[in-house]
Amino acid sequence: MQSSSSTTLLTSRPRFSPTKHQQPHRLPDEALDAQRLACSYLANACERALFDLRASLATARTPSEVRTGLAAADLLSDVLLSWREVRQALD
Repeated sequence: MQSSSSTTLLTSRPRFSPTKHQQPHRLPDEALDAQRLACSYLANACERALFDLRASLATARTPSEVRTGLAAADLLSDVLLSWREVRQALD
């Protein structure tokens, strides 16, 4: 039984975020190929989603919808850049 003064720490898996100075851990070729393929699909999906989102801004009815759409496009651009960087780090 836990006392009311105890603290529970929540942990999550660390996120892979390569930099120019980091190299991914050495993986078997098949696993590395699978990661490259997954990153390519995710980057392509982000590109399509970003295109669709930007196209939908043409039909936004209010300034608020435009601001929200632009903010979402900025976030999605960051996600796309991240997937491209991961893909490049895996090469």
